Amino acid sequence: MGFSLDSPWSYFLFTIIFSWTFWGVLLLQSNKPSFTPYGLLFYIGGIAPFLSAITLTYLTQGRTDAINLVKNTINFTSLSAKGLLLILVLSTVSNILSVLIRKPPDTPFIAMELSLGTTVPWFTFLFIVSIIEETGWRGYALPRLLSQYSPLVSSLILGAVWATWHVPLFLIPGTWQHGLGFMTPAFISYLLQIIPRTYIMTWIYLRTGNNPASAVLYHQFTNMTGELLDVTSRADLTRFAIEIVLSLILLVV
Repeated sequence: MGFSLDSPWSYFLFTIIFSWTFWGVLLLQSNKPSFTPYGLLFYIGGIAPFLSAITLTYLTQGRTDAINLVKNTINFTSLSAKGLLLILVLSTVSNILSVLIRKPPDTPFIAMELSLGTTVPWFTFLFIVSIIEETGWRGYALPRLLSQYSPLVSSLILGAVWATWHVPLFLIPGTWQHGLGFMTPAFISYLLQIIPRTYIMTWIYLRTGNNPASAVLYHQFTNMTGELLDVTSRADLTRFAIEIVLSLILLVV
């Protein structure tokens, strides 16, 4: 297991140190009366997956490859119709099925209040977040892991790091993750769900010709349907079970 500047391990280290530093400072400021979590420190910490990937690519491979990394991550036209359908189905099926199974009678299927002025900006923000994260996780780290390990082992490693990266957000008052609680069943479920989800994303990545753009769309569609249906509070454990079964099926396939 090498630790060169171009290795996934260097990327993981730089990303976590960068994010946790800014989020740690944000946590230290949380006792101030005027504190708000969603400020500059929050967003600077959040761009670490993108920034680390671009910086390491530039340092080890040059400016052209750094630019191509971004271009490949957002090159959605490179996905075939079959690939797009695969992404759409696999990214939404666990959210939809879990709510259909757990939804009480006479309650709306879509739980989110929809309005043009709030929904469009919010989903646009989620799309930007998907690009920022997947440029690093699937654009940079995954191909380097796959050059050393099997898809399953690569997914376990990436999923564990991806989950760990989120941990400080559970400690910062006012964040969505903080509302789930730290070391609560919801906290554990949130982190563990990332593991099978990561394998599903790896499977799609390989099936679409090692295309990181597939991960951006999967990330977006999963977040979007999760928000629309409010899966976390309505059917979280059911979704977890479905994603485990789905990842096992894909592993056999």
